[in-house]
Amino acid sequence: MTAGTTGAHSARIHAFDLARALAICAMILENYKVDMLGQRQEPHLLVWLAGLTDGRSAPLFVLLAGVGISLFVGRSRASSSPDDIRAARKVLLVRSLFFFAVSDLFIRVWPMDILHFFAAYFFLAAVFFLGASGRTLLWSAAGITVVSTVEMAWRGESYFEHLDYSTFMGWARDTFLDGIHPVLPWLAFVLVGMWLGRLDLRDRVLRQRLLLGAIVTATLAEVASVALCHLSVSGIADLTPARFPHLFTTRLSPPGPLYVISASATAIAAIVICFALVERFPRNVVVRSLVAAGQLSLTLYIGHAVVGAGALYALGRLDDHSIWFVLAYWLGYFVLSVAFATWWRGRYALGPVEWVMRAVSGNGPKPAGGAGAEEPGHETERARRGLVWASVVAGALGLGGVLSIQLLGLPGAPSGCGERVVLRPGDRHVGVLTATCHMHWLEVDLAHRQTLTITVDSNLDSYLEAFDATGEHMIAEDDDSGPGYNPLMRIDLEPGRTRLLLRPYRSGTGTYAVQVR
Repeated sequence: MTAGTTGAHSARIHAFDLARALAICAMILENYKVDMLGQRQEPHLLVWLAGLTDGRSAPLFVLLAGVGISLFVGRSRASSSPDDIRAARKVLLVRSLFFFAVSDLFIRVWPMDILHFFAAYFFLAAVFFLGASGRTLLWSAAGITVVSTVEMAWRGESYFEHLDYSTFMGWARDTFLDGIHPVLPWLAFVLVGMWLGRLDLRDRVLRQRLLLGAIVTATLAEVASVALCHLSVSGIADLTPARFPHLFTTRLSPPGPLYVISASATAIAAIVICFALVERFPRNVVVRSLVAAGQLSLTLYIGHAVVGAGALYALGRLDDHSIWFVLAYWLGYFVLSVAFATWWRGRYALGPVEWVMRAVSGNGPKPAGGAGAEEPGHETERARRGLVWASVVAGALGLGGVLSIQLLGLPGAPSGCGERVVLRPGDRHVGVLTATCHMHWLEVDLAHRQTLTITVDSNLDSYLEAFDATGEHMIAEDDDSGPGYNPLMRIDLEPGRTRLLLRPYRSGTGTYAVQVR
């Protein structure tokens, strides 16, 4: 391989790393907004700007996982050796098990976990699609999107009725049908990424065509979404299921066909732009630092929940912040993460979690090229030190996860769990119902008899019950008197304490806000 070819190959890999860093950056912002943003959503323009990437960062991250699969098995496919393909399949299957094992712990701390979906993506890609042609990958992605659309339309409103994640059926439905990033249709993003990873994106003409096609496709999808929603709402045409009118929007939930098309196109456009940036500014310190962050994307993803959100939770300051605070905290945390990634990659070939995954899957760490490359005489000692540091950091992350679980009170949670919260008229509380802590007790404290209105705003079908101070005798209950599937309770209460129990109607996880007026 010539020096020029090596440089072009390095730029190709770094472009994907840069795109992965941007995906992680946007995912952290989106997740922090869900966890931290309170009722004070002003100024509205800033909130709107902060939401421009909502629903677009995760598809980019998943599509890049497909790219990574293609790059990993590229040499095996080129050799056409059944043994090489079997070896690559084995590594991917082990990585699928790794994602599943990590997510089983991580989801107890972070309900918005994406790793258990990655376990399914890698398993299905390894079993069914490693030997597929590019055309087969695209047709399969289209078929998965169509099947998902039909399945959502057939279920209608029951799409939002989740089962208990702790059961097998609940896990299966969450992973494959109605979770945040379910296999139907999110596997389509993986397949599109595998197709993209097989193209020679060093070809500028090809990149220009991809960028133009992506922009046109995304624009047409958005225009079609607006038109279809207008026709459905106005009653001019019955183009969407009557009980599922938002099936053809480009919003994240539920992921309809136009969402898959639009998000895939914007992800491809972002990757092509990253290629241009890496080629234009190969030695720029910002680009190089973001590339390093992309190479530690798995470590940074876990860290943003365990370290970033965990620090605020330990201080009791996780929720009800202004958009200014959320943006400042997000930016500060991401800058520190990039600085850490740059420092780490200057010394070691792989990030802490990435090294553990490679070690478990049998694909051990390789020497780092470029920044951080070592003199031959130092490779053994530096590798040893890298393993020690990786073990220390992995242990610290594990300890942090255990401490977070203990703080959240998740293992062995009783029927009502969560922190003790006392509300008075005018108060608002924001919380998260998780898979293992899905019922929260709240208390209302009154000095004299009052008529109160208690509202709930959540992203799941929630149910509210009011009990006396002992929690044994129910006073009132409500299911969906409020907007959507949210309860709204108007109740006359005597002086003293009244206990409220908030839970999913059947099952499910998500964030909620309770307002007492």
